[in-house]
Amino acid sequence: MDKSQVINSIIDILLTNGMVKKDVVLTDNTSLPNECGIDSIKTIELVIHIEDKYGFQFDDEDLSLVGFETASSIADIVLNRLKPTE
Repeated sequence: MDKSQVINSIIDILLTNGMVKKDVVLTDNTSLPNECGIDSIKTIELVIHIEDKYGFQFDDEDLSLVGFETASSIADIVLNRLKPTE
């Protein structure tokens, strides 16, 4: 799985669940809080959807606001969590 697939999946989750303002064009680097109106409640909802889709739980340190700024930054966290352990 590559980063673009994860980004597309995150964007799909956001759009399918009506989490973003209707007039926003959502890209990999769109600011979710500033441009899309993603607040803390929507972030929790997004976390739950991602955990369900990918079958893992985020660590507490993954759940910083900086990490959830864009679909791209979230994809980095997801990919890091999905890496096989050595």
